[in-house]
Amino acid sequence: MASALYEIAVRGSVGSSVLAALEGFEVVARNAGGTTLRGRVVDQAGLHGVLNRISGFGLELTRVAPVAGHPEGEGVDFDPPQEGPG
Repeated sequence: MASALYEIAVRGSVGSSVLAALEGFEVVARNAGGTTLRGRVVDQAGLHGVLNRISGFGLELTRVAPVAGHPEGEGVDFDPPQEGPG
């Protein structure tokens, strides 16, 4: 399987230690609510590794998606459910 380009959005800001742990990923957007990262993953196991590292920093995932228009851009588009009144 060829590598795929992914965008991963997290709630909050991402510091240099997180970027260092996510080799090859870069910040592509920042807004008041969060940060979007973009980078290549080799396969599904590599994607899970990246997501586990993000989780290890205590960051909340808000979106994980292959980059549209990228040749290997087929795959999972993950939008977690929004927490509502309980």
